[in-house]
Amino acid sequence: MSQDKKSMVETDLASTVKNTGSERGRGIPFYSTLWGRAVIFVIAAAVSVTYQTEKPFSWSIQETLVVNRNQFDSFAAATSTKWIAKFMPFVDQMQRVGKGELAKNQLYQSRKSVPFYGDVINIHKVIDYSPGRLLRLFGSSQWLRPVLTVKARQSNDKTELTVTVTFWRNSILFQMTLGPVLWLVHQDSLRRSLLLLRMDLQD
Repeated sequence: MSQDKKSMVETDLASTVKNTGSERGRGIPFYSTLWGRAVIFVIAAAVSVTYQTEKPFSWSIQETLVVNRNQFDSFAAATSTKWIAKFMPFVDQMQRVGKGELAKNQLYQSRKSVPFYGDVINIHKVIDYSPGRLLRLFGSSQWLRPVLTVKARQSNDKTELTVTVTFWRNSILFQMTLGPVLWLVHQDSLRRSLLLLRMDLQD
């Protein structure tokens, strides 16, 4: 083969390989590439965070306790700072802010000690209150937004106490990830706390 023909063959071969590569690159959809999948994931995550569901209470935890005590004594015990701290998720201590009778808009301050970080402090506000019957406390934690509801109802000579903890986060991402985990973890904790409250009230 002459030098000229050899050069022509090599040129044609190089051109063919280049065109084949270009066509192959154009033939791969963007969403199939690594960058495409990364972009889709980021967009989906952003939509999940911002999209609001209509049922932020879907991960509520509720437990009921029946004790042989009158309604007002049982309610007073269950709504003391000692037991509120036990009912609330990830709280070590709870104290009221200011003095005076318990009422709507009363503020509480919670404290949680985190290893290698220190104390995490959050403010909670009474958003609904009926003496001896109902207490609803809303937490300001931007991650969990816990809402604690304590209800008391007299039934003959016994009192029925119902404690509900709701994580008031209505993003799809929270509802599908942290929501189920928090529900599983805190359900047992709330049940144990109510058993301890029963023992305390029966003494």
